[in-house]
Amino acid sequence: CQSIAFGLSISGTIYSDLNRNGMMDTGEAKIAGITVYIDRNVNGRLDQGETQTVSNTEGLYKFDGLFN
Repeated sequence: CQSIAFGLSISGTIYSDLNRNGMMDTGEAKIAGITVYIDRNVNGRLDQGETQTVSNTEGLYKFDGLFN
């Protein structure tokens, strides 16, 4: 039996959901400079060693090279 690790990624957009409907609508601004992280210990805060990234000028973030 052989184990194969596949590279996974997670991506999304940070935006101001003014009407709180969970969807990005016209007029809702994308937000740059927001830290997004993978909360491995599920404590609701960024801890040392947790994978993190920052949203770019278009509000986009992406984690590459994750493994299952």
